Amino acid sequence: MNKWFKVVILLLSWQSVYAETSKEYAIMGMKCWHGYVCSVLASKMENEKEHERLFTYAYKNGRTFIEAIQNNKITQQDYSNNVPLIVNLNLQGPSVDFMLGRIYEHAVDSALEGVILTDGEINDYELQKVLAQGKYEKSNCMLIGD
Repeated sequence: MNKWFKVVILLLSWQSVYAETSKEYAIMGMKCWHGYVCSVLASKMENEKEHERLFTYAYKNGRTFIEAIQNNKITQQDYSNNVPLIVNLNLQGPSVDFMLGRIYEHAVDSALEGVILTDGEINDYELQKVLAQGKYEKSNCMLIGD
């Protein structure tokens, strides 16, 4: 077998292994959202290693997701069925990082809802950590990521 033919076959097989489908790209928008929410909860729990892991996971998925949108790699059906509305509402701006920052900002609000305040009163710091831990566990954050 020709050496170049083997190289071409190898490259084609590698590409198909790592090629994403429209649905997989769309799901990355969901992974981005949940990763950011869980990273905020991990930060509130003072688990910086977990915060960094989840933030990096969310950022990586979000970046790939937005670039897929920009390159028309996601069908409307896959987008509608898999991308959270809150993510969709924050996909405006001059750059991918700007859009990811907007998504993160809303993830902070969502994650800390019911953690910082209860019935309009600010919870003490230790209670905030406990409430964040409960949301983290209920959301199965430990299962998110690579």
